[in-house]
Amino acid sequence: HYQLGLHNTAISTISNLPLNDKSAVQLDISVMGAYSLIRCHYLALNRTFTSRFDWNKSTFPLAWFEEVKLDSNGKVPRETVFARSLESNYRVVIRRNEAKYTPYQMLVDNSVDMTAETVPQKSIGELTCRAGAGDGVLKSLLKTILLADKNATVEMGGRDASQRYKIFLKGFTKTNNVVIGSDSDDGSARLQVTGDIHAKGAVVVTNQSWVKHKYPIDNGGEWRMEFNPNSETDPRFNVMYKMKNGSTRYCSFPKLERSETVAYRSWVDSRIADNFKRGELTTQNLNDVQGYGVYMQGANANATEARNYPTRTAGTLMVLPSAYGVMQKYTNFNTGEEYQRNRNIDGTWRAWRQVDGINKVSKSGDSMNTLTINSGHNVRTKHFSQGAYAEQFNNMAPFFVDESGSVSRDTYHPFVKGKVRRANQYGAAFSLGYTTYQGAQGTDGWGKGVINLIEDNGKERTWTFEHNGNFWSPGDVIAASGKSINGSVQHTDLVGEVAFFARANPPNGWLKANGAAVSRTTYSALFAAIGTTFGAGDGHSTFNLPDLRGEFIRGLDEGRRVDNGRRL
Repeated sequence: HYQLGLHNTAISTISNLPLNDKSAVQLDISVMGAYSLIRCHYLALNRTFTSRFDWNKSTFPLAWFEEVKLDSNGKVPRETVFARSLESNYRVVIRRNEAKYTPYQMLVDNSVDMTAETVPQKSIGELTCRAGAGDGVLKSLLKTILLADKNATVEMGGRDASQRYKIFLKGFTKTNNVVIGSDSDDGSARLQVTGDIHAKGAVVVTNQSWVKHKYPIDNGGEWRMEFNPNSETDPRFNVMYKMKNGSTRYCSFPKLERSETVAYRSWVDSRIADNFKRGELTTQNLNDVQGYGVYMQGANANATEARNYPTRTAGTLMVLPSAYGVMQKYTNFNTGEEYQRNRNIDGTWRAWRQVDGINKVSKSGDSMNTLTINSGHNVRTKHFSQGAYAEQFNNMAPFFVDESGSVSRDTYHPFVKGKVRRANQYGAAFSLGYTTYQGAQGTDGWGKGVINLIEDNGKERTWTFEHNGNFWSPGDVIAASGKSINGSVQHTDLVGEVAFFARANPPNGWLKANGAAVSRTTYSALFAAIGTTFGAGDGHSTFNLPDLRGEFIRGLDEGRRVDNGRRL
C-alpha cells in the first residue's frame, strides 16, 4: 500500500487525474497481485475518485469513478455537480443495495469546444445499472452521445450475460425522431419500429389528412389505409396500394348512409340463391305465380296456353316487382326468346310481348348501330303507334329514326336504304329520307321529303315532296293507263279559252263571259292573257270579261277579207 501527497499546483504536469482542478490531492495505491486500486482525494474539494489499472500493461489508462456520499435520507444531494475530466474516461458510480436515491445531479463535460465547426463524436454521459458485481452480469444503459455535427442521440440499451449489446430505443435531436429496435434513422418517420408491435390499448392517430396507416413491403410498394378527415358529414374510407413507380391502385368504399355489413362473395351468392330461387313449376297457372324470384319449368307438356304460358316450351320464369304489384319474364329454353307481361291496376294480366328481338335481327353478326344483318334473316315487328295523322309527329313507329344528330340545313338524311348489284356491275341504292332546309343563308324553313335513286357511277335522281303539297319528279309521271303527265294539256295552258257548258253555273276555274269587271290581282293569269281587250274596268284594279250574252261566236277574219272591220 502506498500513500502519496501531491501539491498539484498550477505549474504541475501531473496527468490522468480525474479533474482539471489544480489543488492538492492525496493518492492511496493498493497493490493486489497484478492489479492495483488507486484512490484520489481532492483535499480542498472534498471529492474522492477511485480507479484501477493492470500492471501487466505498458500504459495505465485510468477509468475514474467518483464516490458519492448520500445524505441522511439515502439520496444524492441536490447541490451535487459532476464535472467531467479533460484527461480521463470519467464515470460516476452510485452503489446502493436499495434503490432509494434520486439523482438530481447534472453531468457537465467541459472537454468539448462547442464553438468549433465540428466536434469529436464521443459519449458525454452514461448511466449503467448492473444486476450484480463484475462484468459478466446483465446491464441496462442510458447513453448520451455527441455527434460531429453537434447534434446528439439519447440511447437506451442493455447487455445480456454474454455482453451482447442491444438497442431498445434511440432518440435523435436533429430529426426529433424516435427509433425502436434499430440504430439508424430514416429521416422522415417520427416513430420507427423494427419488429412487431403488440398493444393492449387503442392506437390513436390524430392526423388530419386522408392517410392514417402505412404498411411498406419489401418490394418497395406500400399499402395505405385512408379515412376521410371530414367523416362526420361524409364517412368514407379507402384501401390503397402505392406501387414502386408511384402509381396507385384504390379500393374505394362508398359513403356510409347507415350501418352496413361487408360480406364475402360466397356468403352473398348463397343468400341470393336461397332468397331468389323459388323452385320448379309443374302444372301451376302463371297468373297465380306472384312471389318474387326465379322459377324453372322443366317440361314442355306443362307449358300450355291454358296455363298462360307465352310459348309451349320449357323455360325460366322471373317474377319481379312492378308498378301494379309484379311483372313476369319468361325465357324459352330452346331458342332463348324472351317474353314479358305486367299486371293491370285491376289485378288482371296484360298480354305477353316478345322483347328479345330474336328471329327479327340475326345475332350472328348484326350491329344495331349501323343496322346491318349478316345472316339474311328478315326484320319483323308488330304494329304499334297506329292512330291519327295529327299524332304521328310524337308517336313512335315499328322502325324509328330519332331526330338526335340531324343537321339543320342542306343535308339529306336517309331513313331507309337498300342496295342491289347485278353481274358485278349495275349497282344501285334506293333510299327514303328527308333533306333539311336549302334556302338562302341566314334564313330558315322547312325541308322536303325525298326519294333518292343513285347508281354506282354517281348518277342519281331525286323525287321530292314539298310541305305545300307539291310533288316534284326529275322525269315524267306515267299513269296506269299509260298516259303521260308531261304530254297532257295543263290547266294553265287553257287560260283565256271560251267554251260552252250546258249548265247554270260554270265549272271550277271558269267565269261567265258576261262582261263583268273582275279583279286584276285575283285573276292575274287571265288578265295577263286578255288584258283590257274587252274593257279596262275601273282603270287600275279591275278589267272586263268579254260579253257574249245573246251573241253568235265567229272566227276573226284576220286578213281574209270576208268579214272586214271585225276585231277582238
